[in-house]
Amino acid sequence: MKADVRVLVLASSLALMMPFPCGAFEDPLELPARTSALAPKAPLNGVALAGNRLVAVGQRGFILYSDNSGVTWTQSSSVPVSSDLTAVYFFSPQKG
Repeated sequence: MKADVRVLVLASSLALMMPFPCGAFEDPLELPARTSALAPKAPLNGVALAGNRLVAVGQRGFILYSDNSGVTWTQSSSVPVSSDLTAVYFFSPQKG
């Protein structure tokens, strides 16, 4: 009976070491963020003031901005990465 358990443990361990058949890895630093109608409702990790504009960042490369003090948010359509963004800072209203 102990031998059966050892074989089961060994087989389980080997199965965990096998690569998953889920396709090729896609680096989120090389994939642009996707636009989504749900982006304004997504969790946000950081927000900064850029002049009179609020700029917020979040998961999957979401960048949103608001020109009316956060009443409405618009997703930026040209974000070059889809990795989680955790903070944002602006040196000037145009450079962040």
